[in-house]
Amino acid sequence: MEAEEGKIRRIQSADLFRGIAVVVMIWAHTLWYFSYEFRIYFIPTSIIILIFTDTIAIIGSPFFFLGIGIAITFSVEKRRRKGQDEKGIFFHQFSRGLFLIGVGYLFTYTLKPWLYLLYWNDPIYLWARLFNGLFYWSIFHSIGLFIIFCYAISYLSRRNKIIVLIGLLAGTYFISHGLPFLATLLFHVPYQSLNMFFNFWLIQNHVDLSALFLQGNWFLIVGGFLATIAYLGHIPIFPWLSFCVIGLILGEVILNAHKSGDLKKLKKSINGMGLIFIGLGTCVLLITWIWSPFFLDPVFYTLISVGFNLFIFYFCVWVEDIQKTSARFFRWIKNTAPLSLTLVLLHNNVALNIFMFINDVLRVPLHQQFPFPLFLIPTATVTCLFILLAQFWKKYENRYSLEWIQSKL
Repeated sequence: MEAEEGKIRRIQSADLFRGIAVVVMIWAHTLWYFSYEFRIYFIPTSIIILIFTDTIAIIGSPFFFLGIGIAITFSVEKRRRKGQDEKGIFFHQFSRGLFLIGVGYLFTYTLKPWLYLLYWNDPIYLWARLFNGLFYWSIFHSIGLFIIFCYAISYLSRRNKIIVLIGLLAGTYFISHGLPFLATLLFHVPYQSLNMFFNFWLIQNHVDLSALFLQGNWFLIVGGFLATIAYLGHIPIFPWLSFCVIGLILGEVILNAHKSGDLKKLKKSINGMGLIFIGLGTCVLLITWIWSPFFLDPVFYTLISVGFNLFIFYFCVWVEDIQKTSARFFRWIKNTAPLSLTLVLLHNNVALNIFMFINDVLRVPLHQQFPFPLFLIPTATVTCLFILLAQFWKKYENRYSLEWIQSKL
């Protein structure tokens, strides 16, 4: 890898990969907000679009967390090349993690526009909602925790990182399959796999910490909070931390390939890793289908989605590092990569709050007003606006973004 004065040149394929992740995320989230919050007409053509988007999002969600793992590898290497001591690197990564956990609370309290709904007239309920936000585990809480954890294991050998990954996957199985089995033995309840995409999700949606707060049930509050971090949350430890650890390993592979200058070997390595993950995921599915009543078994999902994502990264390496294609479309997508965290914060709040403000405050009815294909217009518009925002922000070196603030810590 070329380096001048301790700097590492940006790896274009990694930026394109992360940029695709950001664009897919903005598109999917905006479409979900608009379709599910405002009940678009569910005619066959709209259902096809929603299923297509959901499929892309389910496969593409690990994009983002693989990118975080890759970015941690690059960040640590960059600071080492600048001559920063390990204590300084530790402080930087740890402060980044804590900063993002703090941003998680900002994200939580601004994501849902509940202030529009005049809860001020019910002070008890208002305080309950404020309390509920303290225990809500958001994507930023997870990212902050994952950064600290991945930095802690970044010094391990690749073999030991793989052992950590196997431990995380085993922990996922224990929570998703082992705990229900123990509950069957101890409490004689019917066995049912607590699958992350169905049963646990339903439990989370029906357990309101605000109600527990009003009841003063601290035992369940603490238990619910810990369960949210481990498995119930939007992005819990199991299995989502596994994606960051895989990204950490992938980052090492990328750095080593760029140091040696053998990018064709990198392409082969990524292709081979993709095949291995898909093969392992298929084996897991064949073994677990007997007791897992849902297609998206969490470990199967982890392995199979990483495999498909690596094929997409294979394409990015071929386009950016080998063919060196400089299409404007790719450049615009890459511009979103250095602002990935900022766009996560903004797009959720901007899209949903604008839609809710128009519908609830301005009283402009959006409810069932956008049949297919009209509902694609606002969602595509929001996505394009954020791509343009990244292009504009780049001219000012992304100043005052979350990433810029993190670099100053």
